[in-house]
Amino acid sequence: MVATRKSTGSLPTPKYQSLRECDEDDNGSDDDHQDPGSSTDPGRPQKRAKLQGSDSESDWSSDEHVYAPRQSKSPRNSAANEPVNKSIWYAGCMDKAIIGEKSKINYVPLKEKKKPTGRKGRNQGKLALLLTMPMDIFCEISGHMSPIDILHLARTSESLRDLLMSKKSRPIWRAAQQNLGLPDCPPDICEPQYARLLFEKECHACGAPRIHKEDYALRVRLCKGCMGLNVIRGTTLAKPYGTRVQKDLRIYRLVPYYRSDTCRHRDMVGDSERKALRYFKPDFEKALDIYLSLARNPASQEQFVKDREELLAKVHQHAVAIDSWFMNEANKRNQQHYASQCSRKESIEAKLRELGYGDADVNPPRAYLGHYSSEWHSLLYQPRELTPQIWKRIQPRLEAIILERREDTIKRDRQERSDARRREFLNYFNVYMQTYPPAGDAIFHPNYADILQASAINAIVSYDDWNRKLTPSIWKTFAPSLPALIKDHKARLEGVCAARLREALQNGQDAGHVHPEILTPVDSDALLRRATSFFSCKSCYHREPLAYPQMLNHHHFRFDPLPYAPTNAKPWSDEDLRCISDVLTIAKGLLVNLNMSPTTTMAHMESLGKCFTCKCCERESNIKMTWDTLVCAYHSAKLSTELISSGSPLPPRKEVFRHNSATRQCIIHHISE
Repeated sequence: MVATRKSTGSLPTPKYQSLRECDEDDNGSDDDHQDPGSSTDPGRPQKRAKLQGSDSESDWSSDEHVYAPRQSKSPRNSAANEPVNKSIWYAGCMDKAIIGEKSKINYVPLKEKKKPTGRKGRNQGKLALLLTMPMDIFCEISGHMSPIDILHLARTSESLRDLLMSKKSRPIWRAAQQNLGLPDCPPDICEPQYARLLFEKECHACGAPRIHKEDYALRVRLCKGCMGLNVIRGTTLAKPYGTRVQKDLRIYRLVPYYRSDTCRHRDMVGDSERKALRYFKPDFEKALDIYLSLARNPASQEQFVKDREELLAKVHQHAVAIDSWFMNEANKRNQQHYASQCSRKESIEAKLRELGYGDADVNPPRAYLGHYSSEWHSLLYQPRELTPQIWKRIQPRLEAIILERREDTIKRDRQERSDARRREFLNYFNVYMQTYPPAGDAIFHPNYADILQASAINAIVSYDDWNRKLTPSIWKTFAPSLPALIKDHKARLEGVCAARLREALQNGQDAGHVHPEILTPVDSDALLRRATSFFSCKSCYHREPLAYPQMLNHHHFRFDPLPYAPTNAKPWSDEDLRCISDVLTIAKGLLVNLNMSPTTTMAHMESLGKCFTCKCCERESNIKMTWDTLVCAYHSAKLSTELISSGSPLPPRKEVFRHNSATRQCIIHHISE
């Protein structure tokens, strides 16, 4: 089990400072700006209390007064050194951000402390050379780095931190920003805070890693748990101040809103929409307290709102500029990535052509790649440049894919030509069967898949000469053999059905349910023509009795070609063919009660039409039925009776034939015309 803060019970204490405490903390010195996200050195005087994830220890982040510039402790004569008008909420009051049980840091696995091995790393001490470097050379080198690299460099030692976290190093930070083309750092936060906001992925409140929920207008990056605790709907934040304050629409124009609630590139939103938006809680409460403190001076309050609106417009424009910069950088990376992939692909194709492979092997159509598509593309489309070592490693696999693809292409072409020949054969065969006598035995006629089972015809259809078509002259060579094949197919169907029927009769004889006359030796055709010849399908749910020979056309036995796929027909199959002795017993009993011979033919019973009625059923349900329908009805009634006697629930049937104990046996009234 992975150990986390939540599982170990060491949850961080929620941190929250009051407005008065933060005001007292803002009276510190601004000689140097603190590294955001790092702790204060023990040997240095601590200028202000810092919380985990705080970004407010900067000389650019003070709120001694909201409007008036901060008064410097030492006089400055240069106009360039005049203090800048700042607002604490503009930089994000992370001092006052709270964390709780839902913060992501509570669910991050705790890292085990590595035991010291006594061995020094090979890179240990290499940065010590930077301290011996002349200052102008060091500044020149640092100016070519990225802001996040300078921030990481400042955290390596106390000396580098003192150097890079001072105001004198501001040209280094600005040069690093210009190298990337970043928008200028806002005047109310320092460059280290700016770099941390843009490039570091830690939660500014709890310090959890890999956080991608940022808002450049609020100047915060928070995890989902901290976002829910600190970014709240405006009406909810204003509710403790009273209904009158809550309905004042001007309070929602004092601080930036969470831009993910709206389109990130919308310039501004209306007052009615702002009430439903979310705001950073410490910023909102700070600005609202100032707004309410000016309630006795309407002119100052109105000027305060006006100044805030002007500042909000600048904040939004700067946030949109940052979003655009990240989008452009992502597009550049994608273009470079794609260019590297294309360059690698062209290099690999050139290498393969040098080995003698053609265009069909090197650059095949996507439809012909088959299951090799993913592996082929993973080898070609990579951003890494093709080196001799990489080529030596991937060459055997590429050649193996080409050879396997060639074999698949040959098989596919052969299958396509075979399907074309089958379609040609099907056209000739359909024309032939339309004129084949006798027409009454059409139910016994085979489909073209049954004919293709003959070795002579299959050899002609599957010959290796791909370019050779099935011409009328070739058709005439094996057309005379079709009558014999059709006759053999009929004999095969009769033999299979007769064997299943004799097997069911034998089972019925062993149970003592079959009339002796039925077991009289007789040929297969006469046995199948009897009125007791019923079959069933194993795959069908109800397994209703199927009369012979109509059952030969059942969709689970005969697979004729479909209109949209004429070559997908299958040979006739007896895999699901069944003959149930209970059905034969029911048919025999019905014939006996009708005073008819058990050897009566199916054709005679079908000629009677709908002239049978069940006297066991209720009068209103006494409908006239055909012979096969009558057998099916009594078979269903028998199944229902067995289920009732066994206590099992009835199956979901549309029609259930009910029989009482006195009339449970077969009583049939024969209505003669």
